[in-house]
Amino acid sequence: MSLNPRDLTQGGQVAFMRLKMFLQINNLISYYVIMGTVLFGIAVLLMRISIQNLTNGIIYWFVRMISPFTEKMVSQPVYTIRYYEHKLQYSARQILNDDYTVYCGQLLKQELIIAGCAALLVAFVATFAVYWYIGRTGRQQSEDEIIGGRALSESPKDVARMMKKTWGSIRYPHR
Repeated sequence: MSLNPRDLTQGGQVAFMRLKMFLQINNLISYYVIMGTVLFGIAVLLMRISIQNLTNGIIYWFVRMISPFTEKMVSQPVYTIRYYEHKLQYSARQILNDDYTVYCGQLLKQELIIAGCAALLVAFVATFAVYWYIGRTGRQQSEDEIIGGRALSESPKDVARMMKKTWGSIRYPHR
């Protein structure tokens, strides 16, 4: 352990740089995993439920949430419920008491849970796969002497020979 200020400063800079790079990579991974999860969840939901049941279920849950407020209104809002080719005009009270709209609301709740679980499973697997791939790639690069930025040699002549072979002739500016 070194308490030399120079060593502490350099160590702090290296630790901060590593943390910053780690956070940048996690930010990218999180963004794409979250966007993919949302899109996958929507796709699963749309594959499992018809648009008619989806819209009627959304109307049911909307009315259920705002029904305490609409009961005090003088003129009650009217909602359009689509039932195959028919368009039915329902009040909030009718929507909350009708078997079909209650069914659509419960179906939407059930399918949202299923789609959410499937999307979370895919997100977990995708995150694990991305971390595994990045970790494996980083380990391979750190083991590679050239990509890792090191040449393990004690002799400066060997290093110069390797640099000439790798990058051609190296010319240093004369001062």
